[in-house]
This record gives sequence, structure tokens and C-alpha cells, in this order.
Amino acid sequence: MSDTRVPPEDELFNTYVTGTTTHLLLQPGGVGTPSHWERLGLIVAEKDQWVAFRGDWVTKYQAVKTNETNDIRDTNAIKAKNKAKKDFTEWVNDPADNKLTRIEASRNLTDQDRSVFNIKLRDTERTLRGQMTEAPYVDLKAEDGGIVLVTCQVAHDSDRPSMHPDADVIMMKYSIMGVDDTPPATADDCPSSFTSKKAIFRFDAAANMPGKRVHAFLRWQNDSEKVKSGPFGQRMTIVIGD
Repeated sequence: MSDTRVPPEDELFNTYVTGTTTHLLLQPGGVGTPSHWERLGLIVAEKDQWVAFRGDWVTKYQAVKTNETNDIRDTNAIKAKNKAKKDFTEWVNDPADNKLTRIEASRNLTDQDRSVFNIKLRDTERTLRGQMTEAPYVDLKAEDGGIVLVTCQVAHDSDRPSMHPDADVIMMKYSIMGVDDTPPATADDCPSSFTSKKAIFRFDAAANMPGKRVHAFLRWQNDSEKVKSGPFGQRMTIVIGD
């Protein structure tokens, strides 16, 4: 799954899922006129599912926030909150029926819609990009609920996350294995992959497998000319949190 338009950070995700739902339900012309969800080409079932996802997220997010206020750490509540976020993100970005791609393709799309749904104008100018020769510097950090925080940076940006100027995405090939399993020697030995357009992102390593290891190899990737992608870096390993 590629984290393109839906932000992974809890506070930003909360703003996104609540804001997009409110926008979809608005009837700017008043009672009896089309709502935004109709104007943008969604069907009733999709609108209802969007609203349901918002309700599920808000309930579970507020439960975690209340626990934090009371200095309570409830792992099950955190896992439930993370699952609610993951379920919405995967549904709205479903490769077989990406709701945001359909909204972007609507003839009725406005600048306001673009702002609400984080749909940016595409760059129509083709620029030549060179061969990338270096791997990213990578840091992995285990978080609650099986989440791994991944931070990448180019070689000379040692003080902050950064994307390579010639890269479309960060490609991560990975394996989740037991403590006694032989780790993969190269990226080609890893069965799973994940891409991100951001230099810092969160990756769901499976909350039901605490204690297992994530072995990952990362590189800068040019999606249009993969031969210009950079090399994979050394294997990075981290223990999945609970």
C-alpha cells in the first residue's frame, strides 16, 4: 500500500477522515440539491461506508486520547485505533477501485475538492532524471500496535528526513521472520514490498506478531524508469512491538 493522499499520522488522519466526510455530505445548494458525494460520482453505499469509517475511527481515536489524558496505556485500544485507520486507508485506496482516483477523474472536481481530498495537480512537464547511485540512510523505530516508523534521508541531509530529488518513491522489500529464522541476504529474498512517497512514514508490520523480526532493504525508486533507481541499502532489522 502506498501512502499517497491519506496522511498516516493520527492527528492529520483524524482531520482528513472527518473533513472529507463532512465535505461529502454537504448540500451547497440546499435541500433537494445534489450533495458533494453525488456530484463527485460516488454511490450511496460508498457514501455510507465513508461515514461508517469516520464513526469507527472517531470512537477508537477518542478512546486512546482519553486514556492518554488519564495516563493509561491500553494496548488493545491502540491496536483497534490503528486497525480503523488501516481499514479506511486500504478501502479508499483499493487498487481495484480507488475512490480518490475516481474523484480526481470527475469532471465536476473543484479546487476546493482538491484541497479537501489532498489531490494535487499533476506536473505535466517531463524532466530528465539521472541514475541514482546511493542508497538511503534509514532508521527504524518500533511503535505500539505493530507499527514501525521508517525515516529516510539522502546522504548529505544528516539532520532531517528527505527524499532524493530524482526518486518517485521509497521502495522497501521486507520479510517478517522468527528469531531463529535465517534472515534474507538480499532484497530479492524478501517476498513483500511497500512503497512511500514520503521520507518518513509508518508501516504496519502486523500487530499479531510481536517479538518477530522485520528484515528490510530500502532504495530510492524511479517509477517511470526503474533502471535509474538506486541500489538497495544494507539489511535493516527491528523487533516488532506489541
